[in-house]
This record gives sequence, C-alpha cells and structure tokens, in this order.
Amino acid sequence: MLHHLNIALDHAIHSPAYGVPMFNKHSMPPVSTTAQCIVNLLCQFFAIYLLLALCKTFYECTGRGLYSIKVLETLKITLCYAPMLSCLFLATRMRAIMLSGGQTEKYNLPQPLCQKAMQLATWSVLAELVVIVLCHLFGKTKGTMPKNEQNNPDISLLHKKLSAPLLVLLNGIHYLAKIGVYLGFIFVSLSLVSMKGPHELWGAEGTPPVAPAVACTINLCIQFFFVMLCYSTVRMYTFFNPDHRSKFVHKLENTMYMATTTVMMAPMLSILFIGARMRALQLDPKYGAPQSWAQICFFICTYSVLAQTILCVIVPLFSPGCTVEKGAVEGDIKFVGISGVSFGIATFLRYCAILGMYGGFTAVMCSVFLIKAPYGAPTPPVSPALRCILNLCIQYFLIYLILYIAQTTNQLFPALRASATWIIGMMHAALNTVLFAPMLAVLFLIVRMRALQLTKNPDGSNPLGSGPQLWAQDCMFIATWALFFQVCLVVLLSVFYDMEEAAEDEDGNVKAPAAANQTARVFVKLMNYFIMIAMYASVVGLVFALFTMTPERLPPWVAPEHNHHLIPVHSMLSINSQQDLPAHFLGKVYLMR
Repeated sequence: MLHHLNIALDHAIHSPAYGVPMFNKHSMPPVSTTAQCIVNLLCQFFAIYLLLALCKTFYECTGRGLYSIKVLETLKITLCYAPMLSCLFLATRMRAIMLSGGQTEKYNLPQPLCQKAMQLATWSVLAELVVIVLCHLFGKTKGTMPKNEQNNPDISLLHKKLSAPLLVLLNGIHYLAKIGVYLGFIFVSLSLVSMKGPHELWGAEGTPPVAPAVACTINLCIQFFFVMLCYSTVRMYTFFNPDHRSKFVHKLENTMYMATTTVMMAPMLSILFIGARMRALQLDPKYGAPQSWAQICFFICTYSVLAQTILCVIVPLFSPGCTVEKGAVEGDIKFVGISGVSFGIATFLRYCAILGMYGGFTAVMCSVFLIKAPYGAPTPPVSPALRCILNLCIQYFLIYLILYIAQTTNQLFPALRASATWIIGMMHAALNTVLFAPMLAVLFLIVRMRALQLTKNPDGSNPLGSGPQLWAQDCMFIATWALFFQVCLVVLLSVFYDMEEAAEDEDGNVKAPAAANQTARVFVKLMNYFIMIAMYASVVGLVFALFTMTPERLPPWVAPEHNHHLIPVHSMLSINSQQDLPAHFLGKVYLMR
C-alpha cells in the first residue's frame, strides 16, 4: 500500500510529465479569437442592461431621462443574437480543442476564415446597435421611436421624420449589419463542420465525426437564424412595398414574429449540451462522450424546438381564420380561431413537443452527475464552473416548467384554477430574473476553457483540479447565487402581495408592489442594488481573470506564495496516472502547495 503511494507521489512531484505544465507565462498562447468575440458580445449585452439600470435609477431620483430609457430598451431586441452566436463560437472552439489536443495555435484551429467570420458577426451586432441609436438621435419626435405591430423599433417608419438620403443610409447600414451577422454565422458553421484533425494526432483513423452535442448546437443555431432571417425578409418586403400590404402578408409577418419566440430557448439548450460534452471530455479528453441516452435527449430537445416552429408557421398559414399567439412559457405558442379535429391534432403535437423538450433537458442535466470515468478510473467531481452552469440551467428551466404546469392545470382543472393563477402570477414575475443566465453561462464556459488550455500537462492531458483562479471560481458562484436570490425575492414578495401589481420591470429588477409599505420598498430597492453590484462585479472579475490568467497562477500549478491551501495529491495527477494509486487513498492524502 505504501509502495503504491510512494510511487504515485514521486510520479506527481518529480516526473517531467506532471511536474510542470505544458506552458508558462512566456510561452502560453494568447487569448483566442473565440474568447475575444464572446467577451465583445458579453460587454455589449451587460453594458446595455447596466446603462438601463442606471438610467432608471436616475429617472426615479430626478424625473428626467425617460427618453434615454426608451432608447436603451429598444437596443435589447438586437441583443437576442448575442447568446446564440456565443454558443456557436463555443461549440467551434470546443471542436478545435478536441481535434488539436489542446494545441489550437500550433495547428491553426479554428481555421483563419472561421475566426474572421466570428469577428464579422460580432462587430455586425454592434453596428446594428449603433444604427438604432442613430435612428433615435435623428428620428426623435416627442420622445418616441416608431415601432411596428410587434412593438419593435422600425426604421422603415421613419420616412416622415428623416430626409430620404439619411433614411437610405441608415437602412443600408442596418441591412449590411444583418447580412454581416448571417454571413458570419454561415461561415462559422461551415468551418465547424469541415474542420479536420491533424494527421499526426489522428493518423489513419481520420477526423472523428462532429459530436451530437455540437451537431445539435449547430441545428439549433440554424433554426434560430433561419427563423430570424425569414422574419427580417418579410419586414424588408413590407418596407420596400408599403402599398402592397395584403392580408396574407400581414398574417405572414405576425406568424414569423411568433415563430421567433419558439426558438428563444435555443441558447440555453445549447449551453446545456456543450456543458455535458465538456464534462465527458474532462473524463476522457480524446473520445469522451455523454451517455448514449443523454445524446438521444440532445436530439429530442432539438427537434422539439423545430416541431414547435413548424407548427407555429404551418397551422395559421394553412388554416383560414387561425392566428397564433405567444403562450405562457418561453418557446410555447397557442392557436386562436381554429377548432375541431385540426385544433385537436395541433394541440396534441404542441404538447408533445413541449413535453419532449422539458423531459429531454431534465435528463441531460441528470447525465452530467451520473456519468462515470472510463477504464475504472476514479470520477473527479463536477467542476465549479459546470456546477454553476447547471445551477443557472435549473433556475432557468425550472421557472418555465412550473409556469407550464400551472398554465396547463389552469386550463384543464377548473377546481384548481385559483391556486394555478397565483403560481402563474408568481412565475411570470420571476421570468425576467433569469434573462442573464445564458450569457453568464457562456462566460463561465469560456473562462474554464481558457484555464484548461493553460494548465495542460506536457502530454496534453489535464491534471485533476484544473480550472480558473480560485477567486474567479468564487465570482462564478457569486453571480449564480445573485440570480437565485433575485428569484427568491420574487417568491417572497408573492407570498405577501399580489404579483400582478408590477412586481418587476422588463429587465428583471424586482419592484415593490403598490400595496407595499415604505420599509418594504426600501428593502426591495437595496436588495436590487446589492444583487446588481454582486453580479456585475463578478462579470468584470471573470473577464479580468480570462485575460490575466497564467499557468503559474492556476490550480493545481499555482505557486506556493500565492496559495496556502492544502490540496489532494490526486489533483496533481492526470486521469490516467490515477490508476497507479489505490482508490481508497484518493481524496485522503494531501500535500502543501
């Protein structure tokens, strides 16, 4: 027994293969283009919401700045591209890391064209934001911005407020930016699918096929951007043909807008798939894959979203008098003006799609905790980053699941309608509290990817315990629990007050109901500020950690003068080297860093 332990200790401390990391602060690769683009999108996303929160606070204190609030609220619509693009970039980066054995710079993966496409899509999103701001500056009339029937800012409606040259210029930039987003998406997707593994690493077996998690992410991206493209095309047609707006075109425009709501859950599903795939690669860096049943659930979730979208488009367009409206749950829809057999079939298929999606992502979350390391090796604990991501997924999906069950109960069981209505009100108030979850999860993933790249052993494996700086991991937990406390605050208020009295604003900030006394109002406001500061400080800390991390300051290689914790011996060993150590010793023997 002691002989095995001595061998393992000697191997961990003195072996060149595990005594030092592959890189040091002088030889480590720069921050990837993928990470830079994701941080760019992240900054756009959080900056808009931060400015919006500050403007609302200023307005509450002074009564001025209402127009600035309206401008910032319209910018949120363009930000819907950010989470989906970030998921696609993450999937591409993960594929490149897997094929290159972690040496993406050495083998120039992702391809240079792919990296340029990421930058094109990222800056195009920013260009769209700038165009909307310019529209507000030049088209301001009585503090309002023209909007279409879906309450979205509409540049085409500015023709009475702007000169023709300026209107053409703004529309030109607007559509060029949209084209840039879609060209970036197309080239990144094609590069991901066509990416080849180096021959010296994969030899005669060749490049492995795209993993189901990545394939489903691409599928969801295609669904998302195709639906958005169809809606944008219809809007473009109505802009250039304002006098030919028939009933069918009007119905098609509304239908395609409702179709966009069916794909809004795609980013969070993609993040869950990527997280499950990362967990599998942590256990087996070369061939790791989630359980077969979990991979089937990937496809069930993906095609459930597709089924919802197809139903949303086909049923209203081919049923005279039928229209589609947004349901109570994200990604859900309901049909109005249809009855009989057609209504029964459409409703049955809609419920099947919703149940398939919710059942599928529940099984995927369970798979992350149930998966075991191959070859009989000890299974390491789930990383802090992945635990935080799963926490966000649970918060995100659980709110929608409870709302869906309550809505169904309200429709099918009249005797329980009072309780169901109370739950629906509470969950509606909690919906916007999790709107930050997708981008937070993306940030956690890219920070962990960077840390795993820098902490690799010389043989390409990752020692157990690899991850971002310990304080960066604390930032992940702070941001995650800040969102959770926001949800708890909504639930607490719902116990004492009627949540239909505007319990929160459109940005997820909890508001004290009108019936609340002054003490409750002050408490809610202070809690909002505390949660906002905690979350934004954590985001800034994680971005700082991403750009400043070096191998010497990352666990398990962190230098003794920077960390005085005790760590398990097996956190210094690679997964394969653990097989030299008896299982009952793992987690019980410690070294001083």
